[in-house]
Amino acid sequence: MEKERLGKLWEELLKQQPTNDDLRYIIEHVDSLGKAAGQKLMEQQPTNNDLRYIIEHVDSLGKAAGKLLKWSKKEIMEEIKRLG
Repeated sequence: MEKERLGKLWEELLKQQPTNDDLRYIIEHVDSLGKAAGQKLMEQQPTNNDLRYIIEHVDSLGKAAGKLLKWSKKEIMEEIKRLG
């Protein structure tokens, strides 16, 4: 019953155009909706930070999100420093 209610709430949220922040919250806190929220986030002009969030939190969408990243030289160097 709870799963059904969650599905109805998700559909209602989609009708009301969730923000990227709304979708990141769902990705982080609602496991059963994480992939759907990640897909929706990728459809609505995600920022590089949004894409990185998807890569970190939605394993099944990481590769697709990575292809959409547009890295500046500065961002590349920051990431290298962070990882190194």
